[in-house]
Amino acid sequence: MLIDRVTSKTVQPREVTCIQSGRYALVGQEFEDRFEQSLILEPNIPKNLEVMFHSEVAFVQSSEELFTNDDILKSEQQLRVIYDAIHQINDKFDAIDLENFSHFLPPEISKNITPNELDRGIEEAFNNGVLFQINSSPRMSMRYDTELLPTSRVKRYANNYQAHLVAHSECWQQRTIVGIVPKKLMAKVSEDEVAIYENIVYARLIDNLFNYLTMYQLRLEEIVTFIGRFGTLDSSNKDHRYITQLTQDWGRAYEGSDETMEQLQDQTESTLEKVKSSIRKLSQLRSDKLYQSIPRVAKVPLELKQTNILVHDKNYRRAAKLWRVWLKNFNTDKLTPQQILEQKQRNFIQYQSYVGQTLRQVFVNLGWSLIKDPEGYKLSHDNTFELMLEHSKKGQWSLVRKESVVARIVALSEPLVEEITQSELAREEFLICPENNTVSENDNIIVISPIELHGKEIIAGKLQQQILKVIIREYLTEFNVRLPTAIEALYQGKFDQKLSDEELRVARLHANKELYNAIVPKSNRSKYLKQCPVCSQQAHESSIQQTSKDYFTASCRNKACKATWTLDVKRSLFNLNDGDSSNGRFAFSINLEHDQG
Repeated sequence: MLIDRVTSKTVQPREVTCIQSGRYALVGQEFEDRFEQSLILEPNIPKNLEVMFHSEVAFVQSSEELFTNDDILKSEQQLRVIYDAIHQINDKFDAIDLENFSHFLPPEISKNITPNELDRGIEEAFNNGVLFQINSSPRMSMRYDTELLPTSRVKRYANNYQAHLVAHSECWQQRTIVGIVPKKLMAKVSEDEVAIYENIVYARLIDNLFNYLTMYQLRLEEIVTFIGRFGTLDSSNKDHRYITQLTQDWGRAYEGSDETMEQLQDQTESTLEKVKSSIRKLSQLRSDKLYQSIPRVAKVPLELKQTNILVHDKNYRRAAKLWRVWLKNFNTDKLTPQQILEQKQRNFIQYQSYVGQTLRQVFVNLGWSLIKDPEGYKLSHDNTFELMLEHSKKGQWSLVRKESVVARIVALSEPLVEEITQSELAREEFLICPENNTVSENDNIIVISPIELHGKEIIAGKLQQQILKVIIREYLTEFNVRLPTAIEALYQGKFDQKLSDEELRVARLHANKELYNAIVPKSNRSKYLKQCPVCSQQAHESSIQQTSKDYFTASCRNKACKATWTLDVKRSLFNLNDGDSSNGRFAFSINLEHDQG
């Protein structure tokens, strides 16, 4: 039996026709404390499941029609940058350190840009011209072939030239008394042999360095692109509050650090230029005669032989040394299928921790206080409204209000390559992933990673809307009992159910316990709806225009915020600021009729 983590439903293996890595998990008591080991992650399908799946079942891959090989390589290197950063972020911040936590690319990523032994070796090889010297003056061996040539062109006889001449009369010029005058003879023809072992090592070294630097370039470009997108926020027509929030989020990553964003940008761009320069030089060597003379199929074992040329020739010796440095780096990156599986399981643990920390900070940004609980976190807003953020430690969080699920969030630690339909995720369900390599637009799929600018604010906006839907629904619900006259009088002339402290004392005197426990929450909901959805400041009475319980508009008195929000029940609408959904929690429109339907 499997659990489909996207839909939260159990499925039989035979029902699965293709596998999105990380979507399905084995059901079993033995995985309770190590859920990551229950996940079906590419490239491994558990052997006990293979016989249960359809014979043709396989992991979903990016569409070859829509994604080129270069796109796939870029995605792989982007994921490497993402998890390098996530590991550094998780190491840097404690789970309770929400005040300083930043989900964005940390300054520690510069360690991944600092030249390693191989980078220094490549730079040294170009500085001392080793590869170009081999290219211009390669070592060669002499190869002798036998060939039938006119007598005038023969310089060295083949070993069997006499026997061949006796047996082939067509090669005779004439026959005389003393012997045969030859017209053609079998001769030894010498030719320089370029494709020797040492030059094959040279050609494959060029290939290996080219591939390594190409991947390195892709990772550096991801960092440069992220910094560039961040730099253009001011001209992106985003809400100024939205831009301020993103700036503060990334700024926290550099608090207490000796490095600045500008230094990271300069270092990355400088390194990128060096890498591009090295790639251009390698491309030049690949187009020259020596490299072109070596067959593409000619390979050498990873462990080099100690030949005389590799040991005694200065240039080839340096090339062999560079090969060994490359091999050390290659062996670090080259993983077996089992090692890949274990790495992906660790990535799940890291991503779950990273997303959990990001979600908790979202609630803090929304004005909620958090108290640790065995099931997750208790959320309280100004001590008037409570929610529960349940976390099963299975990459899933449930936001619960009175046993009713307000939102369900699932973290997929692998890039999403399978199209998820709208019907697979309910309105209150959200799928979080580090990369989305699909083409369909599903608003409930949200990318959150250290190099994704908008993910955190998108999920913040979605959660805020889900919470407001619940509060508005409860706010519009009438009392289910007839109110005593004294209490009914408290609501005379009011357009909502908000009561002052004095009025609540009066209510306590005239209401039984059950009724009073209904009056207080209704007052709190009215109060909550008059608090700014952006900065949580209570709107001043003078800034609230209310004509009935079903309609009000309010504006924030915080000069740095200046948000405006409107509830219009007749139009089934709650609107924050201009309602532009591209501004996360700072602007949106809620269709209340759609929600009720």
